[in-house]
Amino acid sequence: MISLILELIGMPPEITGGILALYRQGLLKLGVSGLTVFITMICISVKRSFIEQSGMAVMKEPLAVTAIGIAIYGVCIALMLVFVLSIVGFPIAVLIFFIMNIFIFIGYAALSVMLGTIFADKINKNMYIYQYTVIGAIIIEVFKFIPYIGWLIQYLILPILALGAIAIGFSNGYLKKRFYPIRVES
Repeated sequence: MISLILELIGMPPEITGGILALYRQGLLKLGVSGLTVFITMICISVKRSFIEQSGMAVMKEPLAVTAIGIAIYGVCIALMLVFVLSIVGFPIAVLIFFIMNIFIFIGYAALSVMLGTIFADKINKNMYIYQYTVIGAIIIEVFKFIPYIGWLIQYLILPILALGAIAIGFSNGYLKKRFYPIRVES
């Protein structure tokens, strides 16, 4: 359909192929973004209180979350690089990669709740947890679409904050038994 429209307006084939590739890549990015929002909703459904506490930890302790996130992300990347260099360690590197990405998805849900809460506070609305999560996930996904900044957000800032949020949430909830007041409705 798009190629027919481009041919009708007289676009040369070299340009038409490039436009179609960008169009397909944009649709692929939208599909991945939709899947990410869906996985975030599943994470909220499974472990709601932990994710709420992790999101509140990002709001209350941003420097600690960032510092711990940088340390965890750096250690994981270093371990993966060391294990990739050996034949025996390659499966361990793959395992570290998958476990790290699972924790990043869980942390992504916490960051979505936090961003949704901040957005709702700015417009003076009380919402349910799923609404906060969807709004926050959409905000994160929109920032991922910005050309160079989106890459930086997706591969550096988001993993650092997500891993830090999970670590602080685990530490506060399971080790210290310290809980933040939640402003989210059920």
